[in-house]
Parts: sequence; C-alpha cells; structure tokens
Amino acid sequence: MLYKNAPLKVLPFFPSSYPDEILYSVLSRYHHRACNNRPGITNLSVFDTEQISTNIDFSFNIRALHSKLPSCTSRTSQNLIETLTLYKLYKPFNTKEWSDRVVEEMLGPFSHLSRMYKMPRMIGRGSESKGISTYYRKTKNQETRFLRHCPICLRTDSENLGEAYWHRSHQIYGIDVCHKHGSRLIESDVPVKILYNRSKYTTPADANFRPAKSDMRCDQQLLSLANIVNRLLNTDHSLNLDSIKCWYGKKLTKLGFRVERSNFHDLKEDIAKFYARKGFCVEPVLKLKYGRVIWLENLLEHQGYTMHPLDHLMFINFLRTECRNAPPTGDLL
Repeated sequence: MLYKNAPLKVLPFFPSSYPDEILYSVLSRYHHRACNNRPGITNLSVFDTEQISTNIDFSFNIRALHSKLPSCTSRTSQNLIETLTLYKLYKPFNTKEWSDRVVEEMLGPFSHLSRMYKMPRMIGRGSESKGISTYYRKTKNQETRFLRHCPICLRTDSENLGEAYWHRSHQIYGIDVCHKHGSRLIESDVPVKILYNRSKYTTPADANFRPAKSDMRCDQQLLSLANIVNRLLNTDHSLNLDSIKCWYGKKLTKLGFRVERSNFHDLKEDIAKFYARKGFCVEPVLKLKYGRVIWLENLLEHQGYTMHPLDHLMFINFLRTECRNAPPTGDLL
C-alpha cells in the first residue's frame, strides 16, 4: 500500500490499457491492484499531487504519469493523450491553436482545479448558442451524467479478459449505442461528478447498472454516429477544421444554400425537419439567440469559437444523407 506524502519516482507496475479503454479505467484498475484505501493516495503516486485525478474527456499531468511508468513501456506522453482520452474526438473540430493549448494543459504541470471543469466545455459564445448537442449534454449538471457500458461488451470483456473496463467510446454525450454491437448503452451508478471531485475510483465490477432506457429513438442514426466517433478516436487522419468547413461549403452549395447568415434560418428548418423525421428532439436546433442562429454561425463561419464535436457530427450526418455523397476524407467519416 502507498502512503500519503510518499510519491513514487517510478511506479512498481502499471496496467496495460485495453482497446478503447479510457485513462480513468486504467487508473481504477491500478488503484484496486495497488490496494490503495484512498483515491488521494493513487493520485499522489501517479500525478504527484492529491489535488488532481482524471476525468472522462481530458486529463491533466500526463507528463508526470508518463515519467513514472516502468522503463519497459514504449509509450509517449502524446500517445497517452491520444489513446486514453477523448482529445482525438475534439481535435478535428477545433483550431490548431486550441488543440495545441489543450495538449499543453493536459501534459502539465497542473495549475488549477477549475480547468478540469472548463476544458470539456464549449468555448466563447458557443457555450450559450445551444446547438444540436445541447439536448444531450448536461455539463452544468455533471451529477446527471454517469459512466456507461454496453451490456454485450461488459459480458465479453469479463469472459475474454477476466475483467471488464470502461470504454472511451461509451462515454460520449449523444452517442447512446455501442458501435461494435449496436446495443443501447446502460448507465452505471457512477456519476461523472466524482471524477472531478477526486473522490472515487470504480471499476465496472464494483458498479451497479441501470436497465436500458425505454427511449429507442433512431438507433440506425445513432449507430452511424457511433461508428464515426470510433473511427475518429482510433484512426490516424489529417482531418482538420479548415478541410471540414471547406467540405461544408461545397455540400451546402450542392443543396442550394450559400454560406451566408441570410440562409441560416432556412437551413435550420431543413435540419430540424431531417432529425424530427428520425425521432430526435429538435428544440435546440430551432433555438435562436438575438434573432440569429448562433450555433450555425459558429459552425460555419467563426474560427475563434468552438462547438461540441457532436454538433459537427450531426451536421455532417445531415449533409451526407441529403447529398448522397462521401465526405472529403473518404471512409473516415
């Protein structure tokens, strides 16, 4: 057992990550195998401070963690960020400056706990602009978001590996199905809020799971989105915000729209009709601010504001279906 005020220079062991595993899950397995009786002890040994742990979307002090890994590892700090966090999901839909800043924050050193709350959220006026993803995201009420699992993955992981683990692709707002099995994800009793409060490390074996919700809206559309997310997380690609917005312009032109604010109201109505037919709640799509469709302005015009990846993914899904053409990145999206 590790004791308070005794951080280790090198960890005596550290679990190898499983496919699609999130860093919180790896640390939870480490915490239990090290027989630590408090999460603060694990945080101290891994991150050199009790004032930080990890969360679903991003993590901090990755450089400190990397420096403590056993010498046999060949992984880099950048590799840990790209394979164990949701950074690769956010990166294509944000500017290079934003992405570089996020990487530096994640590498550390850790500065202030409040950044753990701010990083996964939308930045600038986008945070008040609604958008498609608003229906799914509850960032102002983290206690309403829980770690999730696919019931088939839960069983097969336990059978094949001897233990279950938390998957990255199961923890994304609005993606309610497993890309591998098409199953509805089930919620555990582990609230995301605890990840920010540094209060607990829980493995799936120690969690209780709720029955799947009866809301079965458009599973095929959600499965399509889940597959896109999986490829973004697990594929090396050159997709970036400039190429995405260029593709938006070409596809909108094909649909008879010009990327001008005067057309955004009509475009908003078409998007709402598209998703309403498929059973989605479209209230956020129709929401106006100052009489304008701010979320579409952010999506199509402004380089200085970011939108949640789900907004982009659902907009891409709309354009792909309406245009009947593959996007510029071929099979990636």
